[in-house]
Amino acid sequence: MPTHGPNTSRGALIITGSYRLLTLFFLPYAFLYLTMSLWDWHAYAKWPAPLLVTAAWALLIWTHAAGFRQSRYLFFPAPPAWWPAWPIRARVPLFLLVGALMVFSLPISGYLTFFFACLLQFYLLSSLTAAWFPRADRRSRGVPVRGAGLLLAIGLLLLTAEGMNRTWWFGIFRPDATAGVALRQNDWYGVNADGYRGPRLTAAPAPGVRRLLFLGDSSTFGFGLPADQAFARLTAACLARSGAGKFEEINGGIPGYNLLQTEIAWQRLRGLAPRAVVAMVGYHHESLGRFLARQSSAAQGAGWLARLFAGSEKIGLTLPTTVGMLSQSWRIWGSESPDQAADREIFRQTLERLIATIAGEGLPLVLVAYPSPQIDPEVAQQIEETAAAHQLPWIDLRPEFFNAAPPLLQQDELHPNAAGHRAIAAALCRHFQAHPIP
Repeated sequence: MPTHGPNTSRGALIITGSYRLLTLFFLPYAFLYLTMSLWDWHAYAKWPAPLLVTAAWALLIWTHAAGFRQSRYLFFPAPPAWWPAWPIRARVPLFLLVGALMVFSLPISGYLTFFFACLLQFYLLSSLTAAWFPRADRRSRGVPVRGAGLLLAIGLLLLTAEGMNRTWWFGIFRPDATAGVALRQNDWYGVNADGYRGPRLTAAPAPGVRRLLFLGDSSTFGFGLPADQAFARLTAACLARSGAGKFEEINGGIPGYNLLQTEIAWQRLRGLAPRAVVAMVGYHHESLGRFLARQSSAAQGAGWLARLFAGSEKIGLTLPTTVGMLSQSWRIWGSESPDQAADREIFRQTLERLIATIAGEGLPLVLVAYPSPQIDPEVAQQIEETAAAHQLPWIDLRPEFFNAAPPLLQQDELHPNAAGHRAIAAALCRHFQAHPIP
């Protein structure tokens, strides 16, 4: 009579069942995050970065195989002697520990820790996936059972990745012929019918009201916060409290936008009669904008497989790319990639053009440094030099943000938290008090 080993008690079944359900939530994170890292290496990494990432993937796959072999569900090379032979029940607390590490380590150690936590989590998931199908004890039935197990593992991977894909931001994006994507009206995020955050504005402000236009991406948008806690709203409120008059903000921040798309946003919002412009630029690489139109159309119902790959690319637009971050520290080993060099030139030309068009309107422009340690220092230096060349104000809060305790950034180490938005608004308020808006 076939047996199923010692893990057949009711308690063990509850533990392993809960473990399997939890992995359905964590599996897409590991899958999509690591896939995105490989997907974008062509735009960010310099040799030998791709080789190092490939080696990491090879180690991951070998570990994945070892996990299957360890549970004796599939035929794979045996793990080394030092590899711990944990039963399923012993992996549960480790799974929870790694999950907690993935969630709580971001403010302390950042995405590098998250990346390696994903690797470890993937090993735990690989051993779990083997437990979804019966153990093949008979040689005559081994191959069919193992093949069915592989198919089941692949099906679970795609199914859960699709489920996670549907939890991302596609609900607030719509296709746009010029910018690739734009925001659709969304009450939850406070996006109005014109596609920007905040109340819908008339072409001309009320008498005595001056408008401030804020350009940027998800940090300007106020990612993770209500609209009234974003620095655009807070800056207008601060100036009003200071007695400088009545002010109204135009929040032109669009999540995922690079500088080329920010320039398009400026062209669309300039008709709302702003009296000054604030631009936070410098995070998203220009090459990422090339994917947006294809992503948006895929997300609007082109098919589940297209949405899956569009979703993995979308994560690359809304989260820092691990390979891109690591490659910044690998430049000593190789030259800059052609795509990254092209991005810098596109960025420089676009910034010069944006400055010229805003100056042509006779509007004061304030450039704000992206206060995140994930920003390429060379990009920040390029913006600072451009601001100095045009005698534009340059507000750099990076030292304050980097040394703040408690932190001024969210757990992703990219987007300002509520305290960070207050700090940005306070700096802008001080600037406009010293340099009144006409």
